[in-house]
Amino acid sequence: MVNDKKTGSFFTPDPLAVSIVNHLALTLNASKQSSLAVLEPSVGNGAFVTALSKTKTIQNRVSILHGVDIEPAFVDACEDIALTVPEVRFFREDFIDFQGRESGYDIIIGNPPYVSYKHLSAEKVNGARAIFNENGLAKGDFRNLWTLFLLKSASLLKDDGIMAFVLPKEVVYVNHAGWLRSRLLRDFTRVEVFVFDELHFEHAVQDVAVIFCYRNHDSAGFYVGEGKGGSINPSDLRLIEIDKFYGSKWSQFKISDLDNGLLSRCTTGFFPVQKYCIAVAGIVPAANDFFVIDASKVEELEAKSFVRKIVSKSNYLGKDLVLNDQVMNRIVDAGLPAFLLTGYDFDEPPTGISEYLKAGEDLALDQRYKMVRRNPWHRIPGIWSSDAVFFKRIGELPKFVLNDVAALVTDTAYRVTALEGVDLRSLIFSFYNSATMVAAELQGRTYGGGVLELTPNEFKRLPVPFSRVSETEFQEFVAHIKTHSFSDALARQDDYLLPRAGVSNADIAAIQQVRHELYVKRLKKGKIKP
Repeated sequence: MVNDKKTGSFFTPDPLAVSIVNHLALTLNASKQSSLAVLEPSVGNGAFVTALSKTKTIQNRVSILHGVDIEPAFVDACEDIALTVPEVRFFREDFIDFQGRESGYDIIIGNPPYVSYKHLSAEKVNGARAIFNENGLAKGDFRNLWTLFLLKSASLLKDDGIMAFVLPKEVVYVNHAGWLRSRLLRDFTRVEVFVFDELHFEHAVQDVAVIFCYRNHDSAGFYVGEGKGGSINPSDLRLIEIDKFYGSKWSQFKISDLDNGLLSRCTTGFFPVQKYCIAVAGIVPAANDFFVIDASKVEELEAKSFVRKIVSKSNYLGKDLVLNDQVMNRIVDAGLPAFLLTGYDFDEPPTGISEYLKAGEDLALDQRYKMVRRNPWHRIPGIWSSDAVFFKRIGELPKFVLNDVAALVTDTAYRVTALEGVDLRSLIFSFYNSATMVAAELQGRTYGGGVLELTPNEFKRLPVPFSRVSETEFQEFVAHIKTHSFSDALARQDDYLLPRAGVSNADIAAIQQVRHELYVKRLKKGKIKP
């Protein structure tokens, strides 16, 4: 069995499953509880069932084990696992329809599928939303299948039960999971979150967290620990009690309460990015490989009069923070796709383009989700450029770029327009400082490989110590960041910006250290030098 991205099945590594079961065993040993009823709502390849079979301290106390999976092959495989449990039953059905024991379960453990609602059938989406509605939640709160599994599992848990799940790390920080974080803190006496910065499943695009939720526990509270080496063995963990103030967003886990106070102190008097500009998503071609073409394809199609220059990836820019003719020509000369096909007569396009569009139809591009909503399918909406752009995905260097050539950008970037009276050069200059970078690390989400992503709202909320600078000062900064390490460039910016914003020298040194630690932790996964 292998990981299946289409079904959201990213199977739990055996060592992680064993360490989760061992952590449960310690809690159960303390409680002396026996005759346990256990549910695995998505058995998959049987990692947790196998882990239970190897952990006698739990298996000897389990009287009922139920497993559920929609895939018959997975259920068949689990039925072959040797267990000394009085009642073992595996159900071949969708967990949405699963009724479970009327008296509930003592332990619910698993790794639910990670599937966006966009990839589910209308019937399944409606069924999920009905469950959300029954629990007093808005239908828009259902965004991914794993949230449904958590919600339904909680409803099947006994009053003194425990849930343990492997989840995408977005449970910690994305805004649309805020309702779930708040509900967990409300409904459970103790919540533990173990965040992994180095463990991610093959083919999955983001890292994971392991969460334990206890209905009753002698040591109530909210705790966070770091998973290491693919394990949550208690000897490797350091639990930190966190105030429930963090219920709405848990990204502050990344730094201590002391450092959160430092950031708050440093950014007192800063204003958010949205005070200075408007930021909206870039263009959505919906088929970049087809509509965004290189110079040779432009020549082949004789489409020079029907293209506009466009940037679709931030790494095309290198360390340049000004998109000018020189940079754009370098991208074009490198043979990179830098032209958006547009501007032709949509009813009677030129012959070369017409044949190219026909080839697109042969590839069924016109049947894609976004295409069928366009008339004609190849008319891309919202084609306009902005004076600056911010690329939403960040490796080492965030790209807040002055757009001097009116180039278009795809939805990998946000189009930034200054509010009246705001100098964009000064805003870009002011953005680059250690305090704002720390805020970005805490606001954004991290994907496998160390990439940080900011949504438009997260970008607009970032605090900035705005300072108006001259053209010369801006150009000196742009030149400096191209020829020095990012840490050196930030130190130079900090010396200029932060004292003017009232930040003490001691706090400047401290926030620089916090920034460095966050970068090292995130970037080492992608082997990028911080």
